[in-house]
This record gives sequence, C-alpha cells and structure tokens, in this order.
Amino acid sequence: LAPLFSTLGNSTILRHGASLNLRNNQIRDAGVQHLARLTALTLLNLSGNQIGSAGAKHLVSLTGLTFLNLFDNKIRDSGAQQIASLTGLTYLDLSSNQIGNLGAKHISTILSLTSLNFSENFCNYDIDKQILSMLDSQRKLHRR
Repeated sequence: LAPLFSTLGNSTILRHGASLNLRNNQIRDAGVQHLARLTALTLLNLSGNQIGSAGAKHLVSLTGLTFLNLFDNKIRDSGAQQIASLTGLTYLDLSSNQIGNLGAKHISTILSLTSLNFSENFCNYDIDKQILSMLDSQRKLHRR
C-alpha cells in the first residue's frame, strides 16, 4: 500500500474536498501512517480493516476531515482519544470496535458531530445514556 499512498500524496488529484474509500482492504496500523500526508481529504472510509489505536494516531493530521468511517476495526480507548482531536468531524462511525467508557467520553467532546454511530463497542448502558445525553445537550445529534 505504501506506493499507492505515496503516489496519492504527491498527486494533484487530491485537492481540498477529496474523498477516499479504502474499506475492506486489510489495512493495519502501519498502513495508516501513509495516509497522514493526504491532508486535503474531507471524507475517509476505512471501514472493515484491521486498524487499531496505534493506527488511529496517524489520522490526527487529517484536520480537514468532516466524514470518517472506522466501522469494524480494532480501535480501543486510546485510539478514540486520538480521534477526538478531529474537531471538524460532522459524521463519525466507530461501531464494531473495542472502545470502552473512557473512549466514549473522549468522543463526546467532538462538538461538531451531527451523526455518530457508536454501536457494538464495550460501553455499558449507563455510559451510553450519559454520552448521548451530553451530546444531545450540546447540539442536535442524529442517532444511528
């Protein structure tokens, strides 16, 4: 994958507002680091890969992202903390990961979210209710 990401990073194809769909490609943590240079991305779909928290830290340089789909990966609380620094996100899908209560609290700080899918993680019911209440009080949130 490194040659592909290198080519994309040096390309004029990816201008502001660009989107990239890399779902179901068996991308691991090391592969995500090559995405860090694609700062023009606003939409990124990495669902169905094998990205953990170590890979999530490489996404923080993508500050222009408004849409991020990380469904069905291996992200834990520390990865959720990294993702929470993407304060421009309006859509975030973190369903079917390994995020617990602490990670959920970090995600609840993303004030720009209008759509969040957080199903099938390791949060207990009380924290789910608390997070949704906090998010709802901050803005209108579309639940999935």
